[in-house]
Amino acid sequence: MICAGGESKDVCQGNSGGPLTVTRNGIEYLVGVTSLGFRCGVKGYPGVYARISEARDFIEPFLPKTAC
Repeated sequence: MICAGGESKDVCQGNSGGPLTVTRNGIEYLVGVTSLGFRCGVKGYPGVYARISEARDFIEPFLPKTAC
């Protein structure tokens, strides 16, 4: 699991399954999938995300063999 977010930047009801991304050198990477949140955008209450790297073996068979 990954905890992320902060004041005015957090998950709320209805966001489950949404992406947590980071941008490195102009490339956006998916690092997590929204799992749950405790409060919407309240400092000290980050959102909780499922870590993509932990599910890689499950996810890879569903990905296309070639990328755009």
